Amino acid sequence: MNQDVMGTSAAATEYAAPVQWAPWLQRGLGGKHRRPRRSVVQMIKGMPPFPRRTLKYQGPGMPLMRGMDVERWQRQMCKKGYTLNVDGWFGPRSSKVAKSLQRRAGLADDGEIDAWTWAATWD
Repeated sequence: MNQDVMGTSAAATEYAAPVQWAPWLQRGLGGKHRRPRRSVVQMIKGMPPFPRRTLKYQGPGMPLMRGMDVERWQRQMCKKGYTLNVDGWFGPRSSKVAKSLQRRAGLADDGEIDAWTWAATWD
């Protein structure tokens, strides 16, 4: 029988359980469920990280965007004084409020929440 340096046979290592030296690599850390990192400026301002997707209203008859990121943005806009229902749906009213914010911040008023508009929300 062949034995390697450790004194185990080749047949024993072939059927042994794999060594779990980095279990976080096997779980898939780094997929789309990974929490986005915040920059130093975001941490100082208390701004949450950008949600990795552009929030936009696509028009009547099209499905609305929905989620916790939309709700977080709507809550912040209510704190800034805008009249908006905090329901988590990005509809025509949210788009109108986004355009108003973009005009005030000097951005292109397209009604979409991109990284620049997200940062202007927490200024």
